[in-house]
Amino acid sequence: MVGHISEKTLPAIIFLIGIAISFATGSSGATVSILIPIALPMAAQMGLSLPLIIGAVFGDQSSPISDSIIVASSAAGCSPESHFRTQLPITLSVATMAFISYLLVTTVI
Repeated sequence: MVGHISEKTLPAIIFLIGIAISFATGSSGATVSILIPIALPMAAQMGLSLPLIIGAVFGDQSSPISDSIIVASSAAGCSPESHFRTQLPITLSVATMAFISYLLVTTVI
């Protein structure tokens, strides 16, 4: 599998997978627990050092089933759906900038 993935795109791919898992589970801890045993050996074999966060925080702050969304909406006195809708554009813009940064850094350096 390592021969089929470019070392220049691996960090961005792992970042996107981390976003997908964290959004589906609503848990950054679960995402890290799932991806670290898979991503770190791949990165080590390719001579890369991956950031350990790997997009996990995105789902913790953006998933409608995340405890962070539920607690924050409860504290603010609004519905979880309302908080989710206001939070998503912010986290998507940051995730997009991070993804572009991954691509720029790995292709330029």
